[in-house]
Amino acid sequence: MPFLHRLKCLPLHPPTLTLARQRVCAAVPATARKRYLAAVSHMLVVAGVAGMTAWMPHATAQGISEPSHSDGSVQSRRLYQIPAGPLSAVLTRLSVETGIRLAGASAEAQDTQSLGVQGRHSIASALDAALAGTGLEAVRQLDGSYLLHRRQALPEVSVIASPTSPAAAVASALPEVWVTASPLANPRTENSGSYTVQAVSVGSKIEQPLRDVARSISVLTRQQLDDQQILHFNDALLMLPGITSVPGQSELADSYYLRGHRLSNILVDGNLAKDRNQYDQSTNTSMSKYDNIQLLRGPDGLFAGSGEPSGTVNLVRKKPLQDFQLKTNLSTGSWSNHLAEVDISTPLNQSQTIRGRLVASRNDTEKFWDNAHQKKSMLYGVIDANLGPATLLTAGFSRDWTNGAGAGWAPGFPREFNGAPLPIPTSMGLPSYAYNNHQSKNYFSTLEHQFDVDWKAKLSVSRTESESHGIHPWYVSYAATPWEEARVTLDSGTGFDQEIQASALDLNLQGNFRLLDREHRIVAGADYLKTEHDGQVYATDSNAPNITDWRAFNPDDYPLTQIYEPWFIYDGSTTQYGLYAYGRFQVYGPFKIALGGRYASYESERDNRYTNRNQSDPITPNRNRSIFTPYWALMYDISDRWTAYYTMADSYVDQSNYVASSSFRELDPSTGQSFELGVKGEWLDRRLNTNITFFHTTRDNDAVRTGYDWGYYVPGKECCYNESGKYQSKGVEFDVAGQLTRNWHINLGYTYNSNQVEFGDDNGEIFSSYTPRHILTGWTKYQLPSTLSRWTLGGGVRLQSSFYRSGSVNTWNPTGGEDGKGGFDGPTVPYQFMEPGRAVWSSFVEYRINKQWTAALNIDNLFDKQYFTSVGSVSYGNVYGEPRNVRFSLRGVFH
Repeated sequence: MPFLHRLKCLPLHPPTLTLARQRVCAAVPATARKRYLAAVSHMLVVAGVAGMTAWMPHATAQGISEPSHSDGSVQSRRLYQIPAGPLSAVLTRLSVETGIRLAGASAEAQDTQSLGVQGRHSIASALDAALAGTGLEAVRQLDGSYLLHRRQALPEVSVIASPTSPAAAVASALPEVWVTASPLANPRTENSGSYTVQAVSVGSKIEQPLRDVARSISVLTRQQLDDQQILHFNDALLMLPGITSVPGQSELADSYYLRGHRLSNILVDGNLAKDRNQYDQSTNTSMSKYDNIQLLRGPDGLFAGSGEPSGTVNLVRKKPLQDFQLKTNLSTGSWSNHLAEVDISTPLNQSQTIRGRLVASRNDTEKFWDNAHQKKSMLYGVIDANLGPATLLTAGFSRDWTNGAGAGWAPGFPREFNGAPLPIPTSMGLPSYAYNNHQSKNYFSTLEHQFDVDWKAKLSVSRTESESHGIHPWYVSYAATPWEEARVTLDSGTGFDQEIQASALDLNLQGNFRLLDREHRIVAGADYLKTEHDGQVYATDSNAPNITDWRAFNPDDYPLTQIYEPWFIYDGSTTQYGLYAYGRFQVYGPFKIALGGRYASYESERDNRYTNRNQSDPITPNRNRSIFTPYWALMYDISDRWTAYYTMADSYVDQSNYVASSSFRELDPSTGQSFELGVKGEWLDRRLNTNITFFHTTRDNDAVRTGYDWGYYVPGKECCYNESGKYQSKGVEFDVAGQLTRNWHINLGYTYNSNQVEFGDDNGEIFSSYTPRHILTGWTKYQLPSTLSRWTLGGGVRLQSSFYRSGSVNTWNPTGGEDGKGGFDGPTVPYQFMEPGRAVWSSFVEYRINKQWTAALNIDNLFDKQYFTSVGSVSYGNVYGEPRNVRFSLRGVFH
């Protein structure tokens, strides 16, 4: 602690600590001033140490985890002889000798002198010596790097003292002070114990606090994923506010919707990974390899490329840690749901310049429906290597496998014509011959070079290969009514095979600079993504009869009798590449602007054909070039806690595979645009983040079929369309995430959405009726105080309003059909199936056995509510939600 040089102002400068301002004033005799200063100094040091000790994660279960700044073990001390000189030169030499990575700082460091480093030091104390007197400090991050930043001025502390008893007067005058550590912007959440994140890269590619990104963003941290025991991607998405899922049927994958539009953009570490199509079933990957999952709501054409104005999901991978860590997780639960997971991170050489991490998991589970048994395995490995004081190489791989009997999702059922569910048990499954196996491999590498304390370049490459195989029977009816239940049958379904290969590259330069005495941040770069996909669909037969009694029906009584040759083949590729730039500029005082743009090209080749069609015809490629996607935002810091923003963002979807009638002109891209007005709050040194956003989104120029031209045949093209489609979506989104008190954590999100068609005969109608108007997702936990501090209680809810599906169906005609004995060629009548609003609750209790081990019990669907998670049609697609289930877990952490 620096010398307390005057009584009126007592500045405290331990790294990243802020003392809450306390002011009491009185006159003090000059002769007693030194004694008072000594007493106050001693008391504040003791209070600070006690406060930090109480808050350290290993002290009590009430602690708040912070990045450790000390590595001062005896073994890590070494002799340094770095002479005084320019600070940049001293830090460069220190980086070379220690192998540490330094990031971030002000440009002022370039003109600053350092006293050098002499004598024996740990890494932390060597950095302190190098930075002494510069006004800068280095804070160690969870990945082992050090973040440099200018030490902020701390508030004054004034005291009142009695001339008769200085120490006693000071002690009685100072109230209890809550001393907290001020974490810097850190994109990793592991070991933080938090339900919020210090920094995100989604929306800007720059790692910056949530408050500095003028977008509506929600995050699931590693701590929340562990507390809720969220194992797979699909489960994680449904805990993010505003997302709805439509389970896949047959060869189709699950679909996700946000703000009424289809959600397809999925980034990994802020970069494009692959172009997901409707057949891609490999996305439901294990969450064990990720540190957190970030959701940006609204168009993201600037960095995600092609996609509807729904949003973008960013998956942030785990990285190797500086020190050894071993984590284990064993769990078991309902429907023989067993999980084993191991996660080890360790330095690979003595100087810790090479670090590795390996994560492996195995989930062996049945389902709440019969004849389903899946085995999901995952292996993930990554290495960080410091190639020099300013260059970091990251390389890794991951592989996911899913095998077993039964489909990967709950079966969908028909409904009665009047909307009532058929008397089908929730446990009714599919035949044992049904299966859905897939595997996905990903190889990735990143090279990052720090030119100086402000500027860096980053090159990222990845290669993804996935394949899926399966046979998916389904229950189907054409017009089920109470007196025609016998017309429901088990269709043997279709088989499918699919392969996807994707190659991605991203190169960018980002940094900070000063202009007109103000700080600015920019990033500029280029990206490339090519995705190739091919597959086939084939028919099967089992000769299953109509179902007359659901209680007696056993799907395994009707095995497959025939597998036919493929009747449908699809293949093609998509390629998108672009140049992008984004900058955040401080205009004046609290006012900032953000400007960005993407200049892109999109190419695709698509060939969906039946096997009886001539396959020798060449495929016509579809191209859209010179697509510009703008972005801008206005930000105003209302106070040191609140920032208001107004944002405009765009998106686009290629439609060049559609052609207009008569002219056969390729359609222009469909465009999305969103205007958003919001206010973000930041509390308790970024331990609590809040956000409220009002949005208005439109999707224009959408392809609408105008008819058919049976004489037109061009492989890869479809006729006949125009660009008259227009849709509107508006609403409000609210988030509060983080720490309310020392013991209480929360992540709560609410979305309201109203959407409608704005063209044609359906003008004014809802276009996304399966998106509930109201969705609230929440999860919270509270650590009991005092002698019960080993216990943590928590729970959550997904609450949503009603939603529906509508359509039309031909009724049964007793004298219809080709033979006059009956057929579904009666009058066409509309139907609408409404699923009422619901609240599905979960609970959580955890007990800390000792420093290494914790045991937890989770109960999902606590009140065993029966509902349809997805509403289909009369014919099929009505899917039961998961009944109540229980899971017990045992976690271990070793350092």
